[in-house]
Amino acid sequence: MKANHKHYILFALSILAFASAIWGYWALYYTITYHGRESSEVMSKQVIVDEKRQLTQQVESIYGKTAEDRARIFSHSVTVDKVVDFIETIEQIGTTTSSATVISAIDISEGFLKAHVEMKGSWVDVMKALVLVENMPYSISLNNIRLNKTGESTVETGPRVWVLSADIKTAVIK
Repeated sequence: MKANHKHYILFALSILAFASAIWGYWALYYTITYHGRESSEVMSKQVIVDEKRQLTQQVESIYGKTAEDRARIFSHSVTVDKVVDFIETIEQIGTTTSSATVISAIDISEGFLKAHVEMKGSWVDVMKALVLVENMPYSISLNNIRLNKTGESTVETGPRVWVLSADIKTAVIK
């Protein structure tokens, strides 16, 4: 019997071709999955960048729309260099309403100006002073408001004197 050696060479070549095809498919699969992971990471980073850009635009838009409101907030607050003007304004209210005004216990700490105010005068003058203090163009808080009368109203002594005392607190901006 004669052996046909041509078949062995063909069998070896077919195994080599099969191994080459498997290696080629594996290399192709690995390359595609690697680039797929890379592109998904890049796309997720791009989405994050786009969201940040959109958020930045929204913040800038809100900042631009609120410029007038922010300026108004500062006009309702007392700045450090305007504290004396604020105190003088309260004293002017006393002069305007013909009530004697005494400001005491002035304290500026922790970003607030605190003071105790006493105004003495007739009922009408003291009430006018209270209304003017409440309507000052600053954001102020009135605490511990007391209204006391001194004496009785007679012809000899004149009208009774009312004493308004209050604690004033307002924010001070540096």
